Amino acid sequence: MAYILQKDNRYCVLDARSKVGWTLDISLATKFSDIKKAYNLLYMARKKLRGFQVVDFNLNKKSYGKSREKRESFSDLERMAIYNKCKGKCGICGKFVPYDEFTIEHIIPLAKGGTNMADNLQCAHRWCNFIKQDFLLRELCIRLIEIVLYQIECHIKGFIKNELKLTRKRKQKNYSTIKRLE
Repeated sequence: MAYILQKDNRYCVLDARSKVGWTLDISLATKFSDIKKAYNLLYMARKKLRGFQVVDFNLNKKSYGKSREKRESFSDLERMAIYNKCKGKCGICGKFVPYDEFTIEHIIPLAKGGTNMADNLQCAHRWCNFIKQDFLLRELCIRLIEIVLYQIECHIKGFIKNELKLTRKRKQKNYSTIKRLE
């Protein structure tokens, strides 16, 4: 299966230096063997590729949208196979998940063109799956890092303000002690 990035009659092209461009000739379009790679490029060059969509080259139809796959319930045998494939580890946080507590998580969310095929499924804690929602893992990591950096920045500013206040109080106390000694 091959995927391309398409917007109307334009197709995404990567040159020899991986520079993103577009062409009107579908035969020159860059073909991706893996849908993840196509979505990765679409995300990494989101400004330049605004409006482009991942399209199955062979079928020449969108890989998501109205024709996307529907969520389905998995049999006990399928759940066991997915759990064994992941060796009981959460695909998001990497920690052990008890068999009776794991949920099936889509690596590429159905909302973003993912499928219910075994290679797109992994086990996850219910909470990890809830946090990830319909983000790609890269998007989730970027958002979490932004949140953590913001919180660190806020706490550092508060810490510095408190330290400055304490330093001023110490200086005042030392100054008044010196005055008394004179």
